[in-house]
Amino acid sequence: MLTDKDEYRHNPSNDLCWQESVVLIWYDPATELGGIHRIGVEPNQNKCNTQNYIARGKELLYKYDNMYLPLSNADWDNYQAGVITRKAIEPLKSFQFLIDDPYYNCQAELTFKGFHPAHDYSRGLDPAGQIAANHFEGAGLVSGWVKKGSTQYNLKQGVGMRDHSWGVRYWNVINNWRWVCGIFGDQFAFNALTVVTDSGMMHGGFVFDGQETLAVKDCCINVILEDNGKEHKGTNVWFKDEKDRTVTVSSETLFVRPIYFYEVRANEGLSKFIMDQRTGHGIVEFGYRL
Repeated sequence: MLTDKDEYRHNPSNDLCWQESVVLIWYDPATELGGIHRIGVEPNQNKCNTQNYIARGKELLYKYDNMYLPLSNADWDNYQAGVITRKAIEPLKSFQFLIDDPYYNCQAELTFKGFHPAHDYSRGLDPAGQIAANHFEGAGLVSGWVKKGSTQYNLKQGVGMRDHSWGVRYWNVINNWRWVCGIFGDQFAFNALTVVTDSGMMHGGFVFDGQETLAVKDCCINVILEDNGKEHKGTNVWFKDEKDRTVTVSSETLFVRPIYFYEVRANEGLSKFIMDQRTGHGIVEFGYRL
């Protein structure tokens, strides 16, 4: 069971590949702005890393990636990784990602506020697994602004998904994964995950139906690739929740950019989702071993 303490950093094991990471993905259809922000710490290797991009429409507005930053002793209530800072506000409910990059002349203040209880992925994963089984996620509204050069964009209808994981993660055992996050205002949200490792396949995820947050117990994610076979242009998703209700969703990729984690490539695709007659936004992350 999650507690407020899980918002903050956890004590590592002795494994060299123990890591902890915090992630925000977001999109605002009113401004066509969206992005992804991740900070990961690897305390047994005395380093941290960060991956970030912000896009507007089909244009990459800003990027900042660094796999070899010095490790800080700070907690997640005020952790700085290069020009990126992550600040917890209210445990398990709200936090910020801040950017102050004078070199690329970009500043941002992005505030996430969850609208349902965070989902504890640990209920469905092996605690001794190889992909950071301690793990929670949740959907929320995102407010704030992005300034690039002399132009400032104020978010108007921002939605987002948070991800916080900790534990041993062996990147080299992951063959591929598909992580789909869709947010339809503050009354419906889901994410669905499939991971293929050397030892088999894992499914996970959650759905918030406006009243309660339920685990996804089965899902199928069909990725539609571009002609180059590397990036995705859409998905067809089917999943079943704990009440045996099934949901089908399709997505269209609005912007995609790859980021890299050691031996794997992750295509981060800001996406528009269609479910029945409803439209939502979020991200499709399609990753695979290089």
